[in-house]
Amino acid sequence: MTNETHISEQLEHYHHHWPTTKGKVTVGERAVLHGRDILYDLRKMDWLSLHFFSITSFEPDPKKLEAMMHIWAGCSYPDPRIWNNRIAALAGSARSTAGLAFGAASAVSEATIYGNRANIKCLDTLLRAHDAVKNGTDLKDFILSEIKLGRKIFGYGRPVRNKDERIPAMMEHLRELELLDDPYIQIALQMEQILGDLKGLCMNSSGISAGIAASLGLTPRQYHVFLSPVFGIGFSPCYMEATEKPETCLFPVKCTEVKYTGPQHSDW
Repeated sequence: MTNETHISEQLEHYHHHWPTTKGKVTVGERAVLHGRDILYDLRKMDWLSLHFFSITSFEPDPKKLEAMMHIWAGCSYPDPRIWNNRIAALAGSARSTAGLAFGAASAVSEATIYGNRANIKCLDTLLRAHDAVKNGTDLKDFILSEIKLGRKIFGYGRPVRNKDERIPAMMEHLRELELLDDPYIQIALQMEQILGDLKGLCMNSSGISAGIAASLGLTPRQYHVFLSPVFGIGFSPCYMEATEKPETCLFPVKCTEVKYTGPQHSDW
């Protein structure tokens, strides 16, 4: 079978036909999400729980979701100097709409080193580390193997500073929720100890977040979708403040401040 034939058969299968196990709306009657009526069965579910349910089809553990909400608050600093917040603020300064501002800011939140791509890789490594230990591999040997293979171990270290000011508050909250003994969180903490000894790295909020995500039963792909609005609370104040100040005045740079080191002007 050629690739063209395969594609043609796939298109034919879905022609006027979209089989779904997720949900459907019958206008004028009801809307169903994972077999449950949105307007009646799910009406008491808070927004974040509903967001989680829409992705996974099961309800989250309330304590673990509360811990995740605290971590999300730590991803919502209202500072327009932060890379994605700056996009939202620039949009506000240019008098663009909130939807366009937040959409663009969310798009750049996919950053590989310090954004949501790093979070996916962090969870993937944690899940593999947990499975390796469960199957009898020493955790330090697993980490050394990852390093030898040239793989980055996300969730530890920080691009600006090694120390993460969010961790003490998050650890205190996990203690209050009686979640510190969770096996995935314990693996994350043990990895910090090993990486601290090997490379002087401290855990950042992504490391703790991945531990909770693993405990919630999220796969890396589900986690990626779940995290899509994670920075949104930081966008709002940056966008609003930029709209309240004179137009185009966000972080202006004088021409005299630009240090040009390229080729000199050509004679024409």
